[in-house]
Amino acid sequence: MEQQLISVFTGTETSVLLLKGKLDMQGIAAEIRKESNAGTWGVVPDNVELFIEPSSLDEAEPIIEEFIRKRHIEKI
Repeated sequence: MEQQLISVFTGTETSVLLLKGKLDMQGIAAEIRKESNAGTWGVVPDNVELFIEPSSLDEAEPIIEEFIRKRHIEKI
């Protein structure tokens, strides 16, 4: 039986790709999903989501939190 994936991060495509790379380096499989009509009006969407298996959440959580914290510091 396949596990239901859970959303762990939503942001720009660039941010999601960076976080996915960090998770991949730790052996945590992640899947990117985009809204199919995103960008229809020429706007870069911020609604790209990153999903993982629930069984990976404990291992992924510190990586995700550090990523968000560092991004927040860089924006200040």
